[in-house]
Amino acid sequence: MLFPRHSGDIEMSCIRPDGIILDPEITPEPFPAWQWSPPQEILLTGASGFLGRHLLLELLERTSARVHCVARRPERAREALNNQFAAYGVPETQRQRVTVIEGTLAEPLLGLGAERFDAMARRIDTVFHSGAWVSLVAAYARLQDTNVGGTHEILRFATRHRIKPVHHVSSLGAVISGFMDGCGVIYEDAPLPRPGVLGYHQSKWAAEVLVRAARERGVPVTIHRPGGVFGDSRTGEVRVADWLSQVTGLSVRIGAAPLHDHAMPVATVDHVSAAIVELAARPDSIGHVFHNVNPEPLPFDEYFDRVRAAGCELGSLPLPQWKARAKALPNLPAATVRLIDAVDAIAPPSPAGHPTHADATRFQRAVGSLGMASPDIDVPLISRFLESAARHETY
Repeated sequence: MLFPRHSGDIEMSCIRPDGIILDPEITPEPFPAWQWSPPQEILLTGASGFLGRHLLLELLERTSARVHCVARRPERAREALNNQFAAYGVPETQRQRVTVIEGTLAEPLLGLGAERFDAMARRIDTVFHSGAWVSLVAAYARLQDTNVGGTHEILRFATRHRIKPVHHVSSLGAVISGFMDGCGVIYEDAPLPRPGVLGYHQSKWAAEVLVRAARERGVPVTIHRPGGVFGDSRTGEVRVADWLSQVTGLSVRIGAAPLHDHAMPVATVDHVSAAIVELAARPDSIGHVFHNVNPEPLPFDEYFDRVRAAGCELGSLPLPQWKARAKALPNLPAATVRLIDAVDAIAPPSPAGHPTHADATRFQRAVGSLGMASPDIDVPLISRFLESAARHETY
């Protein structure tokens, strides 16, 4: 048993670093020390997700490698990727570099079986681990196998037959308790704080415990922590299932936005994905943590001011009253009701007098040296996001 299993909701104290154990066999020994070279064969998890699809586009554009995508439902994944390729005009020569293989993060050996796992481990030279079960309303016990166990098996894969660098896409949710506790500044290479209160945040925290343990053993890993991932600044495409998109849609329906004190660390999906791929091409990124966010956070209330400036007529309500109004809407799915209740845990306010933000100095220096500017999430861009959401009949 690699980590304790629980049923139902659990208390924060049940998830402890000393209960999350990395298999002793996951070690770079006895293989030769890893040395960076341009990747030729990449394993990508999460390619059918919003960020993962954009990561794949950037890998095809910015590398010459073949990309092998692990998917639980390969036919559905191929369809989603083909739609993405068509929308972005990906040439056939790039499409031919993508293969989709059936597997799952929720099972040992990534669900590949011993023979395929070993064969892929001999072939692959770089891993981008973006896959996760993203649910802000599910308990840790439901997410654990995919988000924690899957990360464990990715690290096993990275040390099987040859050493492979792992670019682990985590989340600022892994350090969300720093905001809750009002620690002031959450630095990129600071020790992990205690886990948060939501199951998803707990699972990302636990996955980082494993990745850090592998790093201490000498496995070449890089941790990328996006914050709120907005849509594509080039196309206006948005992820309509995102929590903020859902809160925005609910606000449009009731004609009022919640008043809430939270400074959101954010960036657009095109910037986050491009930065991850470019940082992976820099050997000096190995061993570090990057907060993949814009230089300045976007205050929650200011975001809704920009939504208003983009043409939405919205009043304002204190968060408790907004929750009551939103939950009174007809025919809401149970998951949406749970999300409404969880808004202040998803985006927690800092204690009075202790404003907290995620420092992104290393990330900003790195992308600055690459000439990559963070797109400003301004009123015109938010207007395009709203138009995209409207086309999906979300608002």
